[in-house]
Amino acid sequence: MITSIYANRLRPHMYKNLVPISELQQLALVQVSGSGYDYEFHPKTEEFVDNVCKALRCKWGVTSNREWGRVYLYHPDDTYAMGYVKVSQGDNKTLYTVQSRTINNERYGDHNNLYNTKQTTLSTTALKNAKRHLTPITPIELFIISHETQQSASSAVHHAVSANIDERFDKLGLDATARRLVVQNQKSIAYEEMKALNARGHEFVDPNTAVILDFIADELEIYKEFTAGRTNSVFYCVKGDTVHTIEGQDYYNMYPDTKVGVQKWDELSEAVQGKLASLSILEEGAYVVGVGHKGVGGNVFYVSP
Repeated sequence: MITSIYANRLRPHMYKNLVPISELQQLALVQVSGSGYDYEFHPKTEEFVDNVCKALRCKWGVTSNREWGRVYLYHPDDTYAMGYVKVSQGDNKTLYTVQSRTINNERYGDHNNLYNTKQTTLSTTALKNAKRHLTPITPIELFIISHETQQSASSAVHHAVSANIDERFDKLGLDATARRLVVQNQKSIAYEEMKALNARGHEFVDPNTAVILDFIADELEIYKEFTAGRTNSVFYCVKGDTVHTIEGQDYYNMYPDTKVGVQKWDELSEAVQGKLASLSILEEGAYVVGVGHKGVGGNVFYVSP
């Protein structure tokens, strides 16, 4: 059998069920009623979770509604949980389930909730499954996970800036062709003449024309800065004083062995440190032209050049 060179490529759909550790709590593993269901944790859940945590030296948490008896495992400096474990009862036997994005259970389709799970009736086997498959999300994986939200956030800014420029060109009586030429760093004769008149202090019939031209000049700078930042941003994953970086990589062709830069915080330039510090105080998902984007977890960033 010929194995494709793309067989181990990391794909976005692998991470569709990840849970941020910020959403997890250490709530009692007891029966929960409400939200349309009544779920009871298996009596052996706590013992099994304790064994997994000891083996992996990790912590556990559940979502606020303790959904379906799933207990998620993570390390304090992780962004997302490594996966979950679950103990359930069925057909007069106890069933141990381990879920992780590193499991591909071919008995199910890749859109089935059980595709990323392994199940066994033996707690010892389940513990081995947990030790093998529950691993922290790597910086490469965080890059893939956060890429879509970064693109979405930057697209929203792009739309807003473009809409402002379009509106101001309309107020000047300039058509879409003039606008297209200008944003592509080409010359529109009509726009250049209006700029030249404004620079000489010409008094336009509409007193707002000079103000609009100044606004357009500012917004074009933002547009250019945005375009450069969107295509040349550098990905940073900050864990303590260690910083992982990914630069110039194709989002659609990432592999487990893709090279990741590693630096200490003090080795970063003052400019990058400043942008990371500015982004760190913003809400998750924020995008600032000329600075960058803050991803999920508070330690994932895209920094503009």
